[in-house]
Amino acid sequence: YNDFVAYGNINSALGYLSSDINLKFDPARKKEYYKGHLATNRFDVGKLLGVANLGALSMTADVDGSGLRIDNMETKMKGAVSLLQYGGYDYNSINVNGEISKKLFDGKLVVAEPNLDMMFNGQIDFQEEIPVFDFTADINRLLPDKLKLIDLPGAAEISSQMEINFSGNTPDNWEGEVQVNNLNYKADKTLYHINNISLASDLDSLSRGIHITSDFMDGDLNGRFEFKSLKEAFIQLVPEFFP
Repeated sequence: YNDFVAYGNINSALGYLSSDINLKFDPARKKEYYKGHLATNRFDVGKLLGVANLGALSMTADVDGSGLRIDNMETKMKGAVSLLQYGGYDYNSINVNGEISKKLFDGKLVVAEPNLDMMFNGQIDFQEEIPVFDFTADINRLLPDKLKLIDLPGAAEISSQMEINFSGNTPDNWEGEVQVNNLNYKADKTLYHINNISLASDLDSLSRGIHITSDFMDGDLNGRFEFKSLKEAFIQLVPEFFP
């Protein structure tokens, strides 16, 4: 082994990075092993990982792992994120405890900011062209308009427990199942409640199917269509069918 300490600051085109890490190189395996502390300031992880919609990252974290390339990285990480840019929104106040393997994250996230208060436990996998999501989330407060997720009527606020198991990077290639329990949807001064919703989507080369079951509506939709054509209809139906 070649053993040395990587200590210092790097200011590059991707952003700022500071490290205090014990780094070892195994010539036989041609692999790096490291353990220590890492900090970034507006470091462009989206460009580094080649992940669309992912931007800058500011964080401080303890790391313990191996591999310095994206295709061989296996790292345990525990720390705090003060900035994560995704989908045009700047997330902050995130605590993370998990493992990163190549482009896969497996672990826990706690987010406590004005527009999102939630606990996440599970996997987000960007190793293939189509990402895969498999996690549970306890959402105490989510403001979809502020997070630039979807425009809903009124000043929408959502709380719920969710189980997610699907793949896709656009609504039109989503495939899998979403289970939503104890959903509270607040629009302006009106509060709607649903005990449970199960939404499944399946795809083949000729058509797609959407299947919904809940305590207020069950239905199936099969054929050739795009989600964007259903968006306005859904937005209009939500206030009418919530009990």
